Amino acid sequence: MEMKYGRVGGHKSNKYLQLQAQIAELNRKMASARKASEGKLANNILKHGRIIKTEKLSYREFQKNFGKSTNKRAPGLLLEILRLKATNAGGGVIEFNTRTTALSQSCQCGNRKKKSSKR
Repeated sequence: MEMKYGRVGGHKSNKYLQLQAQIAELNRKMASARKASEGKLANNILKHGRIIKTEKLSYREFQKNFGKSTNKRAPGLLLEILRLKATNAGGGVIEFNTRTTALSQSCQCGNRKKKSSKR
């Protein structure tokens, strides 16, 4: 006897299939709303200038540290939309390395102090 869906002779009920369809539709709506929200935010950022300077970050590390909440915020999507809209407006996005700038170690006076590693 062949195993289907993790059960012997199992099939998915109509109610289960309906729930799967509802979940898929909700996920689609959330993704659409997220993209629209990121587009509005990108437009607001581009009102201040066409050249955007940002740190070069690893969004995979965001996922490791913050989990599913990263999917809801979509920082990579925002940067992708910003890059596209900025180039269309005649500007661009410049990413700089975080190791050379060390913004979290810089003081307002310009001095640089290495953080202590407390874990």
